[in-house]
Amino acid sequence: AAIGYGGVTATRTVNRIRDEILRNQKANQKNAIDRINEAAERRNKRARHAVHGILVEGLDNCLIKFSRCCTPVPGDSIIGFITRGRGVTIHSKECVNVNASHDPARWVEAEWSDTVNSSYNGSIQILAQDRHNLLADLMSYLSAQKVTVCALNAKVNNNQTCSIELTLQVANKQELDWVIKQIAKRQDTIEIFRV
Repeated sequence: AAIGYGGVTATRTVNRIRDEILRNQKANQKNAIDRINEAAERRNKRARHAVHGILVEGLDNCLIKFSRCCTPVPGDSIIGFITRGRGVTIHSKECVNVNASHDPARWVEAEWSDTVNSSYNGSIQILAQDRHNLLADLMSYLSAQKVTVCALNAKVNNNQTCSIELTLQVANKQELDWVIKQIAKRQDTIEIFRV
């Protein structure tokens, strides 16, 4: 009405409305920031939930996968890699992919929780002298040691040797190291190491 009879100019009214809108936006932004900070504080206060025996810094109850390049087991120093759409992949800190990474911002700290699963897959590589029934004897030996073999890949080389990659179910690094020592004692074993 004041604009209509000339008591107030349209420009002055628009400026007042604009100022009022800006004040409301600032108040809403402050409230949103306060809500985000409160949610972050609640997350930090809440006990972190371990998935597969892994605690990932800054993330709670996220999808966890173990890398196939280094197959970490409890006792190894670990680190997590945030993948696109597939959660966090756990690597050993000594893994070549960790050192060769071109995107360091996607790495997050990770650690084993106090309660870990009963078994994890650990991979080892064996170089042995090739002979008749080598794999059958090795599998019998591991069975007698009560070691579960999840996967096996073997290849005969040209120099009368055989390369064998085994994926074993173990509880931790100490158990995997024990298995490696037992296989290293075998007469046909030339070299053995973790993959």
